[in-house]
Amino acid sequence: IFPCGLWSEDKVLRFNSGIGSCSNVTSSESGDYIMGVSIDTALLSSKPNFIKMDIEGSEIDAILGARKTIRDRSPILAIAIYHKPDDLWNIPLLINEINPNYDMHIRVYGSFLQELVLYCIPKHKKK
Repeated sequence: IFPCGLWSEDKVLRFNSGIGSCSNVTSSESGDYIMGVSIDTALLSSKPNFIKMDIEGSEIDAILGARKTIRDRSPILAIAIYHKPDDLWNIPLLINEINPNYDMHIRVYGSFLQELVLYCIPKHKKK
C-alpha cells in the first residue's frame, strides 16, 4: 500500500480531503498536499494483471501514468467513467490509443443507475 494518489507523473498535488467520496485533486490553493505517483513508476518491474480505478475524476491522469503498463502488460481494467461527462468517450478512446487489443464493455451500477464502469478485457490472441 502506497500513501499516494495516482497521477500521470510523480508530482506533489493539492487534495481536498475529509469530504468522503467527494474528496478530489484540486487546483485551488486550499486542501492538503499529497504525493501523486504514476503506476509505471510506482510498480517498477511488477506485472499487474488487474487495475481498478474509481478516483473521483482523476482517471485520465492515472491512465496516462500507466501507459507503459497498459501497452506492454495488457492488464484487465475496470475504470469509472461517470465523474466527468466526457469521460464516457475520452477514457475508452485513450485506452484504445494506448493499446487497441482490448474488448470494452460498460456496466451500470448504483441505486440510481448513475455509476458507469468501463471494463477492458484483453482480446484473445488468434492461433
